[in-house]
This record gives sequence, structure tokens and C-alpha cells, in this order.
Amino acid sequence: MVEAYHKIFKRLGIGDITYATFASGGSFSKFSHEFQTVCDIGEDTIYIDKAKRVAVNKEVLEDDVLAELGLDKAHLIEKSAIEVGNIFPLGTKYSKPLGLTYTDKTASAARLYGQLRYWARPANGRFSRIIQ
Repeated sequence: MVEAYHKIFKRLGIGDITYATFASGGSFSKFSHEFQTVCDIGEDTIYIDKAKRVAVNKEVLEDDVLAELGLDKAHLIEKSAIEVGNIFPLGTKYSKPLGLTYTDKTASAARLYGQLRYWARPANGRFSRIIQ
């Protein structure tokens, strides 16, 4: 999924300034995988490791988080950014309690795994979130 997003951002011409960013996963998971595009008027503050092509959102910038992610605070650059996409790894959190399955190509029932995704896109000059 992450690579698909990177391909899309590259095709849009923003791949070089868009980073996979660790942020709070809220009630879904420990971390969400945001995609943040560097922009002077961005509403978020991110800290970029250019060598690793990843970033950390200010909301989770703590020493223990950096250690868990294998990042060195001395190598991070602060930038303003706009969130342009997000992936929450939901696994079977919602499909299991609801008994949701699908039939795979061998006719076996398989558990439905989910990922909550949304894109921010211009709409009337403003960014809005669309859940897919």
C-alpha cells in the first residue's frame, strides 16, 4: 500500500517533497502512516530524516518513539507540511467482531483485513478528507 501511494505522488510531481510520516494512530493503532507534503503554509509540523526518506509528526516526537523507529534526533529537519494521505493498519479489528469474511480463489473463507485510507485533495480551494 505504501509503495502505491509513493507511485501516485511521484506521478503527481510531489514525490520528492512527500514523506511517509509516523503519527498518532489514535484509537486504531499505535502509529498511523501519514503522507505529508512539505509546504510553507502546511498545518502540521514534521521532522524529516532525508537519508531514510521518512518523517515523524510533531505529535509523537519523543525520544522513546525515535528509538523505536531507529531515528536520530540530530538528523531530523523541521518542516511545515500538509497531510495528503493516511493508512491505518486495522487488521481484523472490525471485520472479526462482525464476522466479515470473503471466499478466496480456493473457495475457502478468509478473514477480511482492512486499512482505513483517506486522501486530502483540493475542493473549492480548501483541502478536504475523503474516506475510502
